[in-house]
This record gives sequence, C-alpha cells and structure tokens, in this order.
Amino acid sequence: MKFLYFLFAFSLLFCFSCSKLDVSNQATPSTSGIKFYGDQYGEVLRSFEQTQDGGYMFGGYTSTSNYFGGGREGFIQKSDKSGNVVWYKTYGGAGLVNIFDVVHQTSDGGFIAAGSTSSNGYYSSLAYLVKTDKYGEKIWEKTFLGDTLGAYFFDVKEMPDHGFAAVGFSNANAENPLLVVKTNQSGDSLWTKQYVVKKNYQTLNASLAIGPNGEIAIASMTQPLHQNLRILSIQYPTFTYLSPNGNLLIPHLIDTIFGSMPYYYLRSPVNCEKIISRPDGFIFIFASSPQGPNPNMPTCSNCGISLSITIFKIDFNGNVSWHQTYTGMGSGAVINDAKNNPGGGLLISGSTTDAAGINYCWLLNTDESGRLTHENFIPIKDYTSWSDAAGAINNDNSMTIGVNLIPNFANHEGFFGFFTTDLNGKIIEKTNQ
Repeated sequence: MKFLYFLFAFSLLFCFSCSKLDVSNQATPSTSGIKFYGDQYGEVLRSFEQTQDGGYMFGGYTSTSNYFGGGREGFIQKSDKSGNVVWYKTYGGAGLVNIFDVVHQTSDGGFIAAGSTSSNGYYSSLAYLVKTDKYGEKIWEKTFLGDTLGAYFFDVKEMPDHGFAAVGFSNANAENPLLVVKTNQSGDSLWTKQYVVKKNYQTLNASLAIGPNGEIAIASMTQPLHQNLRILSIQYPTFTYLSPNGNLLIPHLIDTIFGSMPYYYLRSPVNCEKIISRPDGFIFIFASSPQGPNPNMPTCSNCGISLSITIFKIDFNGNVSWHQTYTGMGSGAVINDAKNNPGGGLLISGSTTDAAGINYCWLLNTDESGRLTHENFIPIKDYTSWSDAAGAINNDNSMTIGVNLIPNFANHEGFFGFFTTDLNGKIIEKTNQ
C-alpha cells in the first residue's frame, strides 16, 4: 500500500509537463465553502453517498496514531443534509490495520463496508466485510480467505436476495486470482471462488455491479507478470460475468472485448476502474492513456500516467454497444466514483493535476450514450498535496462532492469533507462551522 502512494507521487512529479489540462490562471478558490471533518491523525475518504433520509454517508479509514505505518480503523460517518455529524463510528480494533475501501447504504437503512483487516501489516491481510444498522452499530463482521499472503476486497454490492457479493483479489499465487464471495444476509459465505483471469497475468483492482437476475459483472485490471520497472504500469481492462452461483457466463474477455487496444495505467491508491448497472447492460469506466496497438515498450514520456477517461457500454452478452474516450484530463487522472445521473447518463468523479502542479477535483456528466454534456475541474486552495473527489451527487441546480484534503507539505493523511458547487463547478461559499 505504501509503495502505491510512493509510485503515485513520483509519477505526478515526473509528468506535470505532459498534462493537456489548462494551467490555472488564478489563485485557487477559497475553502470557506468546504465542511471539514477529521482529527490530528488523519482520515482517507473512500465513499461518499446521499442517504435515504437526504443526509450524507462518509466511509473510509482513519489512522489510530501519528506513526506513519501505524494502526488503521475503518470508519463510517452519518451526517444530516447540512453536514452536521449525527454519528461517527470506527471498526476493526486498535493495533490492527483495517481498511474500508468502499461503504454503501443497504436497503434496510444500514451500511455494508468492504476492505481488509490484519494484525501483521498490509501483507498478511484477511478480506473483510462489516454490516451495521442505520445507527452504525455493528451487526456482524466477517473475514474471508486470509493467510500469510493476504486477501483484499475492493467492492461490495447488495444482491436481490439481500445477501452480498464482494470482489477483490488474493495473493494465493503470483497471478493474484480474482476473489469473489457471495454471502447471505448474515454474512455467511454461500460460495467463495477464485478466478485466474489470464495465464501469466496478475489481477489488480476490481469493482462489481449486479445484473437484473443477480448476475455479477466484474470490471478489473490485469497486467503481465514479471514486468520490468520501465513498463510496471502497463495494465489492461478485463470483464468477467458470473451467474448468481458463480459460474462463468462469458469467458474472460481480455482480448475480445477491447480488441488489441492496450492502455497504460498508473497503479494509484484508488481504483482505476468502475462498473455500474444499466437496464440493458453495464457501463465500464476506466482511467487510461492510449498508446497505440500492442507496443512492446512505452514510447512516450508520459506512459504510466492516466490522461484520459474511457467508457464502454457492454450488453448482457458481452458485446460492446459503444465507447467514448475523454482526453486532456491532466496528469495522473484517477476515478473515485461513478453513478447513473437523473437524466439517464453518467456522473463520474475523481481527481487530477495540471501542468503547474495544482490538484483538482473533476466531474464528468454525460448523456445516456456516454457523450459529454458538461465537465468541471475544481481547484482547492492550500490543499494541493491531494485534493481528491471521493464521490459526487447531482442535485437540481448544484452538485455536492465528497473530498479528501491533505494540507500542503503534510506527510500523512489529511482531512475529509464535502462542498457544493453550482452547475458550472463554482464552489458555493458558506461559512465553515
């Protein structure tokens, strides 16, 4: 995990000059419109959603000491619609390394969180699920497939039967098999399976969506084993489609769905891909830097830096209906969240950096065919170490954005919060309480 943060920071320093995003010509805006949360040890926000009562849910993990590499606990925070904290809970226990990579509200008003837990550091973890009631009180916690090599969950979704499906990977062998678990409502495993996506390729990040009859669609990233340092960041998007019982409905489509078109990715500390359900299929979104057909080695100075966002629409037979690519996203563009917007299109959020080193939250809104309707790039004053959108919500005449904020020159995780913009991306200033 720490290596990924280092690689992310190093790559940004290497590639400021290759950004197509315009350099900001004015000072970054005031932060008086941002509602801040956090303590002296720091939090990382991974999920931000509107709750059923119109308030907000924040989920991620928090440091339990100021020692870099010390303990972590998962957290969930519930606020009202004005951002006032209703409750804040941590999970996992002191002295452990507990990471929530994703938190979602469930149909019963409670919450489901997925990530990893370990008493021996990041490299001997157990895949980890926690279910709470609507007040954040833990109902159950479960671990899966843990050994000295480690297992992780990156995403979880509620199934039509109100059980859960979770996806991640295990370090059971060098190929890091895709790990998928289906549970009942009590978190007991109905089945646990591992899938090698392609021989001599290793699985990296993954996310999932649920089909109309409980099918499980998985977007993941793979990269060839034994890459040397120059091509460490070459990764390929893959699609896996499972029946509710975990049987393959379509073969792993690493070559057929995306043809011979490889993409180069940054192995960042957040997911580089998302998948969401549609009535007629799935939307697969990933950060990319297209480099031409099947290169053996990178041919440009910005290889490994995500400069684009690519969207594929996939039907239930695994066929591509359409695809769109948006370029000029800046250096190291990463995706943190994607959801269907009220108009039938997409709302995609993440972060990027311009050629001057200023960090931005970004939002893309599209129509139902993935065509851009409007985009916003929002710089944040005095928090340029990492201004990272962790989720966004479309309102009638505004957008609300959950964000990670690391102060300049900080050497640890920072604060989290949210702010509201108008439809042009201008922060609506409010006095921070």
